[in-house]
Amino acid sequence: MNELVQVRQSGTGEWLTLDDTTVTTHGDRRHVSIPAASAFASRLTAAGLRRYLVTIGEPGQPDTWHGLIHTWSHNDQRLIIDVRPAATIEDLQG
Repeated sequence: MNELVQVRQSGTGEWLTLDDTTVTTHGDRRHVSIPAASAFASRLTAAGLRRYLVTIGEPGQPDTWHGLIHTWSHNDQRLIIDVRPAATIEDLQG
């Protein structure tokens, strides 16, 4: 399903909207698929696992889902990002 997906590196104020995303639900986690050639995929894989906050859905809406990037893997021409739910206010604040 195509949904609005935004990411922000913890400690920064800039949200980046990811293009050409597909989101699937796996238990309490979300898998976000993005093009492996995208700028964010390059940044994520080059910089290593840093703390990235993720929102899925329209910001400020009650059904917006919040999480943190846990891991990622390559799948053909896509990067699959495993996102765990944000458990605390500290998670959400980054």
